[in-house]
Amino acid sequence: MLQRLKQLVSQHKHVIVGGTVIVSSAFFAIRFAQKRLLEWQDNRTKEYITRLAKEQHFTSTEKTCHQIIASLGESLKINVDKLLDAEKLLSKLRSGTGNKFELWSELKITVFTHLCTLLYSSLMLVILLKIQLSILSGYLFTENVDVLPLNFQEDYLSLCQHFLETGIPELTSVIKKNVTIVLRDVSLKKEMTLQDVEQIFWSIETSLSYDEMDPIRNSAAYLLPQVKTNWISQAGLSDEITEDTYELLESDEAISVAYSCIKKAFSNIVDQIAGHFNTADVNITKSVLPMAKIVPIIHTLFKTGGNDDCITQFLLMDKINMLGANIYQAFSNKQLH
Repeated sequence: MLQRLKQLVSQHKHVIVGGTVIVSSAFFAIRFAQKRLLEWQDNRTKEYITRLAKEQHFTSTEKTCHQIIASLGESLKINVDKLLDAEKLLSKLRSGTGNKFELWSELKITVFTHLCTLLYSSLMLVILLKIQLSILSGYLFTENVDVLPLNFQEDYLSLCQHFLETGIPELTSVIKKNVTIVLRDVSLKKEMTLQDVEQIFWSIETSLSYDEMDPIRNSAAYLLPQVKTNWISQAGLSDEITEDTYELLESDEAISVAYSCIKKAFSNIVDQIAGHFNTADVNITKSVLPMAKIVPIIHTLFKTGGNDDCITQFLLMDKINMLGANIYQAFSNKQLH
């Protein structure tokens, strides 16, 4: 029996050796596959954990952004109110002080300028802080906190103070110039349809878009100091973050988002005004109001605490939130040089 087994092995040695090699190879292949599978699963787990951490971090960033913007919104409105004081004009009209026609004409320009300034300034502030906090949070996700100390973060975010103190007066001046161009020949007695009001806002928006100081294409000129301060170098950091902020504000994506959102904001205004035209027996498209009645309607839109609604509408716009998310995603994978 043993002799026959030896003969069998001898006769089929190449088959047995080959089979052994195949079995051995299969064994190692299985071991290798198992190892790679474990590595793949480990990498997928790490990717999932990283993605989840990013989502949670970004959600926290969004909440912080909304809180900061809400706290600055009231300061923004106060500054605009001081520059465009419609109440003073209304007080003169009520008391019969001054030339009535001139006061009404000035009130017309002031009220429209006030509304447009609130819309543009709110949009610009929201986009600036979305960009700033997305950049900052993106870096903080990958960098050691010591690389971006708290005093640096505070100084960086406080750049918006320039807009509140200097940028808004400049913005108001540009908007008032364009509002005057559009409205100076519109009589207070003119009967206006809702489409006429919509056309006025479109004309103001278009006029501003062709202005050399268009607040959307030149937002950085209003929002940030043009003479860059040296607080970054004093903190021992490069000015990379500041450069990124300037570039993103002037990027095609940010400009496109801003144009889209300001159109949406004006559309929302027209929808609010539409309620004052609507009557039970007249088609809204045929209903009319004199410009003298439309002026006080517009004045009351954001008169009392309404700027919260003005800013909130931008915070809820998908395109602005997507812009912030894209910036965060890009900078959470980037390191400071």
